[in-house]
Amino acid sequence: MLNWSKRNYMFNSEKYGWLLYAGLSNSFFHLSEELKEKIDLYLKNEAELDNDILQKFQKTGVLSRYTDDEMDSLYLLNWGKMQAYNKELRLTLATTLACNFRCSYCYEKENYKDVIMTEETADKVIEYILNSKKESVAISWYGGEPLLNINVIKYINKKLKENNIKNTQTIVTNGYLLTKENIEMFHEYNIVGIQITLDGDKDTHNKRRPHVTNPDSFSRIFDNLEMLYMYSKRTDYKPYVSIRVNIDKDNENDYSKILNLIKSKFYDFYDVYFAFVTASNSCSDISDAVFGNKEEKEFIDRLKEKYSIDYKDYYPKNHGCVVCGAQLLDSYVIDPDGYMYKCWDDVGDINKAVYSLKDKKFSNVSVESDYIIKTLAIFKDKCKNCFMLYSCQGGCPFKALNKKEHCPVIKDNINEYLEKHYENSKKKDFVY
Repeated sequence: MLNWSKRNYMFNSEKYGWLLYAGLSNSFFHLSEELKEKIDLYLKNEAELDNDILQKFQKTGVLSRYTDDEMDSLYLLNWGKMQAYNKELRLTLATTLACNFRCSYCYEKENYKDVIMTEETADKVIEYILNSKKESVAISWYGGEPLLNINVIKYINKKLKENNIKNTQTIVTNGYLLTKENIEMFHEYNIVGIQITLDGDKDTHNKRRPHVTNPDSFSRIFDNLEMLYMYSKRTDYKPYVSIRVNIDKDNENDYSKILNLIKSKFYDFYDVYFAFVTASNSCSDISDAVFGNKEEKEFIDRLKEKYSIDYKDYYPKNHGCVVCGAQLLDSYVIDPDGYMYKCWDDVGDINKAVYSLKDKKFSNVSVESDYIIKTLAIFKDKCKNCFMLYSCQGGCPFKALNKKEHCPVIKDNINEYLEKHYENSKKKDFVY
């Protein structure tokens, strides 16, 4: 008899009847009453399933010749191969910790420094890339505000070209310095991904994300968005640009406003999404404004009911072997002084630095091993037997190590969210 995966979840939907969610493949089966009864008998060794159903159950991981423990071992084997055979180095480069904004919820607030990455440190970054022997490097420009130190971005790109280093680049910026010259630079260096934050309409954004001198940062950023949009229309520069809206109780009614404004002005050029502000990544005392799981669910439900906005990121998804770059062997965040970290939430805390480019010296080795090994959900008792193990992967590694982890919203409302996931799923091929 084949083994029934503990990553399966079968429930009686009020709208659709019996649904079977296959957690290993993130797919669904719509079950007739007859098939549901057959499955129950099959699990008791009292009946057989038709061959076509057996084949589809095996294909999607509902049934397997492997036991759950063997499947977990296969996962670890694939995880090891992925780490060993990875051919790309991933670096998040903080060109400076200085910032021209003073956001109320910023987790880097206590690390604001005017220190910038120098050409000397940049040379050590290039040396590290070359010594890694990787086929390519993926660079994400970060800060502070990375465009406050545009010279080092230009310098490193010059060195990448001189050394014929294959690369891809993205940038996280507040958008204030997205000038015509900088857009042209993005084009020249083929920066393929850009993330910009707007926290609502003009009044809300300016209150939450004040510029150090300009009381109306919103208008400046919006003008820059229009300039980038028009530049892309008349050139071959087609980056993926996301507009992030950080949501808490203070601006929960603004997401639909900024989404509609962006869509009405720029159509689908910008991908607008939201992320909940969490107290765990903030140095400010903002706990009263942060949503709990129940409030997150209520917010998501309101978007659906009032504005027909469906937030698909809260449905299960396949993450592969890791949920975050911090869990990869060849992924680091480098601060302006050349200290290397596994996570950008650790930047500024030297006790969390794992290597120094200046001293060419490893430190805090246990920090790196903890991020790579201890954060794997398969080693956590509360995750190991969960049907969502491979779609959740234990969540944020930083939160896990700092004992601030929490299960996703879906775990408190499993049937409701899986029903919505079924409605939106592209994998409705198996319907009985």
